[in-house]
Amino acid sequence: RIQKGKEAKDGLTTGDGVFSFVSSSLSPTQIYLTTSSIGVPVQLPSGVVPKSIPYGIYSPGSLKGGTVSFKTSLEKASIYAFDNKSWSKLSTEISGGLAKANSSGQNIFILAD
Repeated sequence: RIQKGKEAKDGLTTGDGVFSFVSSSLSPTQIYLTTSSIGVPVQLPSGVVPKSIPYGIYSPGSLKGGTVSFKTSLEKASIYAFDNKSWSKLSTEISGGLAKANSSGQNIFILAD
């Protein structure tokens, strides 16, 4: 799904209702491609089990900070983010069927345990 940065205030999404990235710091005129993926660019850390498909946000410039959300029925999971070098575990809160975490500069995300 292709969206402009001004839509990031409501959320960059793939339209499937599972993934969202909300940010007020993205350029309102920049174009962003938000997509689901069938695989990850680099293997997840040892022992980490994916609980969702990966989602990526791509743009000509760097992605700034925002809030990543996954709709989920899980009570325990974490959002992992990829920064084009390695995966990092984000501090994740799950409440009301939504897993949320703040990110900074990463562009690929997955819900995992």
